[in-house]
Order: sequence, then structure tokens, then C-alpha cells
Amino acid sequence: MTQLDRSVSPISQDFPTFIFPEFTEQLLSNGIKVYVVEDSTQPLVSISLTIKSGSTFEPIDGLARFAARLFTRGTTTRTATQIADEIDSLGASISSSAGWDATQTCIQCLAEFTDTATAVLADCFLNPTFDVTEIDRLRKQSLAQVHQLSADPNYLASTAFYREIFLGHPYSHRRHGSSESYARITREDCSRWYEHLQTQERFFIVAGNITTQGAVELLEKYFGNSTYSPKSLPTIPMLPNITSQHVVAIDKPESLQTTLVIGYNTIEATHPDYPVLILANSIFGGMFSSRINELLREKHGFTYGARSTIDDRKLASTVMVITSVGAEATGQSVRIILEELERMKTEPVSIDEFQTAKQYLLGSFARDLETPHDVSNLLQTIELYDFPKNYYTDYFNTIVGLSYDELYTAQKQYFQTSSIVISAAGAIENLQKQLAEFGIVTVIELDSK
Repeated sequence: MTQLDRSVSPISQDFPTFIFPEFTEQLLSNGIKVYVVEDSTQPLVSISLTIKSGSTFEPIDGLARFAARLFTRGTTTRTATQIADEIDSLGASISSSAGWDATQTCIQCLAEFTDTATAVLADCFLNPTFDVTEIDRLRKQSLAQVHQLSADPNYLASTAFYREIFLGHPYSHRRHGSSESYARITREDCSRWYEHLQTQERFFIVAGNITTQGAVELLEKYFGNSTYSPKSLPTIPMLPNITSQHVVAIDKPESLQTTLVIGYNTIEATHPDYPVLILANSIFGGMFSSRINELLREKHGFTYGARSTIDDRKLASTVMVITSVGAEATGQSVRIILEELERMKTEPVSIDEFQTAKQYLLGSFARDLETPHDVSNLLQTIELYDFPKNYYTDYFNTIVGLSYDELYTAQKQYFQTSSIVISAAGAIENLQKQLAEFGIVTVIELDSK
């Protein structure tokens, strides 16, 4: 009988195939773009309306998200309670929020209730009242959330990191708001922000058990008469040019752990080498079997988990290592991370690492297309970031065709430790002592503001 060596991870040499699901692109009579992904295998329909403006352009921290949440909390014809009751009676869900680069209102329902659900969606987006009672209620909820976040070391370290790496750029501000900003947001602020959104480019994505014709007719019925004349977004500053190692720390008194966020800005998702960088990052820290997780978790036992990710925004992509380690291991953990970044730059990975990462990434594509809602998310990214329509197909094929030597070329080009920000949340005395070897430690105070 053949013995299976369980100490060796099995690596398949076969790659999955990737075919991006079919979709159609239409226009309403007023010019709003509509994408439709037909799927009759499930009795569900999702409709999302995305506006190409978000927190990047908000004049008050948290305003974009705050105002968007009010869309579903009262219109000229429905109170917040009536909206909630009607959605519940349909067995549907509705949500509205804002990210850095977009504001989205979305509804999901059974196909048989699509017309009624779309009527609610249209009412929420076209006729919000920004009722003062609802504003006060949401203000209290938002203040409570800020208070909760202020105790979260991951939030503290990430906020300090973004503040430093995007210093002087809109991406540096606090998208989730602060006690100070929520205390001063008024109904007039929400109305002015809503007026701004009405002047920006928008698009629909409809996915599920509905035909293209049916989707267009439905949206024409409820949105076709709305005014649509998009204007250009305001000009924003260039990203800061960080040329040295920066160290920032934020105090979490008496903490037994240190939360670390370490990273640097890199090429944007539109760059031809971006898929290659994603593959290299998978080896470095993007998979559970990655190098930094193996070192910090398995070998040294400093953490329950360490990972690296690439935070994509329309105007920036940032490589970020995120982990929480025992306070006594803070300095050694940073050294290990920086050493591995340097090793990625100066040494080729092993063939096994290369093949494993390829299989991991290519397999992830199949998981990203399991439902019409998943496809909608990819389409939203394509339209929001102005990617070519074959972006994900080319991305997949780039990974399939990538050679071992090409990966090393990218490693040497896109891994670095010089222009890097090291952010830490923990007991400040410990941080100042253990991080001093990496540069001058700047202490950041977020307090309630």
C-alpha cells in the first residue's frame, strides 16, 4: 500500500479555468448605466445603485456614511418605521452606506417582489427627508460606535497608520467619523452632501432571476424621470511622497498586546504588474501558510495570526501587514516582518511556494463567482475604477501564464523597507522602548475627536 506523506502539502499542477459570467450593459433614457447579470437558478434579485463619490470628498469626517445611512430612515412618503416594516414584509433587505470612493444603496429580495422592492429603493434614494429625529437617533448610535472603536487596538493602529502614510491627503482623515464631527453634523450638512451626490456619475447593477429587458423596464419606471447630469469631481492633492521609515504609536494603557500595522504605498490595481504583486504578497503574508504567519505564529508563538493584504482605493494601493503580538515581542516581531520584506526583495521564493500561491489565487477566482451578488461586486469594481471590461479575465490569465523568473523580477521591484510606516497600538512606555531602534517614535493622540 502506498503511504501518504502528510508532512508534504499536495500541490496540483492543473489550473482551473476562468470564464467571467455574461452580463449586459444598457442605458436608461436619462443616461444612467445599467449592468444586468441574469441568473435563473435562484429566486433572488439584487439591485445596487452606486454613486462614484464617497468619503474622500466629504467636508466633515463621517458625513458621507452618516448621510447615506439616513437614506433608508425616512422619505417624503414613508417614515423610517414604514420602510423597515415594508422591507420586512417582503422578506427583503435594504442597506445604504459609503466607502472611500463610492456611495451605495442596495436592495435584495425574492424575484416575485422585485417591483415593490424597487419602488422602496427609488423612494429612499430620490426622496430622503433627513428627518431631525432620525438624525439625532443616528447621531447617538454613531457616537456609541466611535466610543466602541476607541477601545479597539486594530482600529487605533490602522487609523494612526493611515493618518501617517496619507498625511495631507483626504485618505488620511477618519471615514468613520469622530465624537467631534458627529456632534456638529446638521440636517443642512446632510442635505448639501446629498445635493453633491445628485451631481455625480452613478450606475446600477441588477443580478439574479430577472431578464435584461425586465430590469431596464423596472429601473426606467422608477428612475427614468430623475435628473441626471453628472459633473466632474473636485481635484484632490497628490499622495505624499514618503522616503524614509516612519514610526507612530498610539497609547492603549496597560495593554498586554501590541497591535501592529506596517506597510507602504505601492502600484495601483490598474498597473500591468498588479496581479504579479498579489501573487507575491500571497507568499509573503496573504495565505494562512504564508511566511510571516508561519514565523510569527507557528515558529515563535507571538500571535494567533499575522497577515498581509493590499488595501485598494481608487487613488492608492497600500501593502499592509497586520498582527497582534504579545507586548514583550513587539520589537522582535517588527524585525521579523522587516527582514521578511527584505528577503522577498533579495531572494527568489521556492518553486513550491510559487506553485502553491498560484493554485490559491486561481482557486479564489472560482469562489468569487459563486453567486450573482459576487459577480455584481466585481462588476462594481470594474465600473467604479474604470477598468476595462475584460480586467478580471486578463488578471486570471496573467497569473496562469506567470513564470517563476517573472515573479522574482516583480519581487525585487515592489518589496521594500525604506519608505515604510510602522504603526503600533499598545502600552506607550513599552512601544517607545521597543520601537526606538526603527526610528523616532511619534506618539499620536486620537482621543474622542
